[in-house]
Amino acid sequence: MRAEDDLLKAVVVTVVNDRSEVSAKEIAPRLEVQEGSLVLQQASAPSFLLVLPNTDQVARLTSRWPMIKVASFSISCRRWSRLIGASSGVLLHLIDVELSGIPFHAWETLIVDHFLNPYAWIQKVHPETIALVDLSVFKFSTWCLDPTSIPAVRDLWIVEPPGANEEGDSGKRKLVYPINVGFTMVLQPTCSCPSHPPPPDGSDKDGSPTKQRRRFRSRSPPAGSRGQGHGGRSTAGSDKQRRKSVHARLGPCWHQNLTGPIDQRQEIEIGRSQ
Repeated sequence: MRAEDDLLKAVVVTVVNDRSEVSAKEIAPRLEVQEGSLVLQQASAPSFLLVLPNTDQVARLTSRWPMIKVASFSISCRRWSRLIGASSGVLLHLIDVELSGIPFHAWETLIVDHFLNPYAWIQKVHPETIALVDLSVFKFSTWCLDPTSIPAVRDLWIVEPPGANEEGDSGKRKLVYPINVGFTMVLQPTCSCPSHPPPPDGSDKDGSPTKQRRRFRSRSPPAGSRGQGHGGRSTAGSDKQRRKSVHARLGPCWHQNLTGPIDQRQEIEIGRSQ
């Protein structure tokens, strides 16, 4: 990614002190750089991001001054890494997902990506969805931590564009679409797991890791489930002025999505302009 390439020339400068804050003006002279000539920006309360002209200067700074001590505070310098502040995990399950109920004007991988966050990472949109063979179902393959954690029903929120709220109503208007989620297991861990014991009748004894196990959920939500908060909420919007062709928007999608436990009714919103 372009952002990571640019950050190869970045150094994270962390300030250790008992004061409330230390300014960039105080830090720049200690690093023997001019405050206005380089990018030295506050990254967090104790940290700054220093972008240098080249990687050679990054190597010299981090090797020469890994720790700088002055009278009132200390500074540590280390190369920027995408691992800073992150925890790690492994997505062990590959599943085929079908979403029923995606409105036609929201038939975009980006919107589906936000809708599925934080439960899964989309690997690839299926060819029949790209070819618009069946607009009733959006199909794609995705990696996830636990397929059973994906809600069977979620609400997709799409905010109305500016100008649609002409009746004088306060707040932001939205449209809500109930989306049914079904999946088929494609690949799962081969090791035995206490939470998924083998069937008591001894079926599936071959243990073949390539054997598919169909686990489609019902596409029709149980009666009253939506009123009981059965699924999560997700919102999305679109930019009509920048909208690409439908094939460009649905092309094979390879991108990363953050995962982690959150409230299933968290709102995820993309701004929409008229």
